[in-house]
Amino acid sequence: MDDTDQDDRIASLGLMGTAYVEKWTQRVLSPRAATLQLQRLPEGALPVAVPGGVVNSLTSLTVDGVAVEGVTVVGDSPARLVPASDWPITTSDGWPASISYNVGYAAPPEPLLNAVKLYAEWIFDGTDTRAACHDLMHLYRIRPIGSAL
Repeated sequence: MDDTDQDDRIASLGLMGTAYVEKWTQRVLSPRAATLQLQRLPEGALPVAVPGGVVNSLTSLTVDGVAVEGVTVVGDSPARLVPASDWPITTSDGWPASISYNVGYAAPPEPLLNAVKLYAEWIFDGTDTRAACHDLMHLYRIRPIGSAL
């Protein structure tokens, strides 16, 4: 056996660890494109929460196929879209509001990277590292607006 015999397994465990940390924290660890489709937007100018954590850019926002301009991204726990004026009212059936954006850390915080490694270690050799993993992730977890800690 040489040093590369388990490379594929270790890479797979890293992906599993990343998926676990992203699901638990509700944060995307590496940049990627995302689309959120909604049946309607809130009345007035109430903010719209978008999943994933750090929003790097808002690519497009359309309602019934018409672009909506003047939207600002605020925060990241969760990120919220705030319109310059009231949101347009949807008139189509289905999912007429479409939000495309880029989300994810350019450089994830070290505690989250360590949580990925601890999760992979638990799966790889059975060492129960879950408590330490959760301790590292706890401060980064996104909860819905208005929920208890």
